[in-house]
Amino acid sequence: MAITHLDCVQVCARSDAFDTQTRAWEVLLGRRAQPCPGGARIGLRNSALEIVAGTPPGALRLVFAEDGETPAPLPTRGVPTEVRVRPGSASATPCHTAATDAAVCALDHVVVRSDDLDACLAGYRDAGLRLALDRTFPERGVRLVFFRFGQVTLELSGTHPPPEPGAEARRDALWGLAWRVPSIEAARARLDAAGVSISEFRPGHKAGTRVFTVPEAPGGVPTLFLEDPSRGDRSDEAIC
Repeated sequence: MAITHLDCVQVCARSDAFDTQTRAWEVLLGRRAQPCPGGARIGLRNSALEIVAGTPPGALRLVFAEDGETPAPLPTRGVPTEVRVRPGSASATPCHTAATDAAVCALDHVVVRSDDLDACLAGYRDAGLRLALDRTFPERGVRLVFFRFGQVTLELSGTHPPPEPGAEARRDALWGLAWRVPSIEAARARLDAAGVSISEFRPGHKAGTRVFTVPEAPGGVPTLFLEDPSRGDRSDEAIC
């Protein structure tokens, strides 16, 4: 098995609120959803978001794509995942609605929290994901591990120092999503006009970036918007 990219992140919505939740995600990302098997799909430059009927609302699943013939499960520690056989280096959903600098252009990273980072990262590393960073920040009491693949970063986060040996360890948890926008000011203006509350801007951990959070994102999914001028993002009419 060789993971090529993150095909999509799936998020659950109650069946009786599916249309409402889909519209809420469209408003948040600034892109139109298209029907797909089992739900609706919002395509991005490097991945996609799929809204599917299920519970609990807001529950997330990572759907990877690989270039083999028979998909194999990832040995994760409780994080819901799926592996699909789907060749190609990226996944996008065409539509007729032009994007703007105010719309989300890409999924920047997904965050997994773990009480045992050594065990957590082993599963992703053994699946062929490229380890890009393993760094401890004592002043923040955190250790971060980054895997990069298909233009998406998988961020594994754990406390530092780690829990004492023998302490009860919780299962890993898929915790949040970070979306990239070409212009953070334009994104704020668009969300303000739609009545979506956001936090104040603040500098991101990477030099030159700015971020804000969305406290009331659909399904209660922890959500961050990020502007990174070094990525050369711009509006793109080929995806939505």
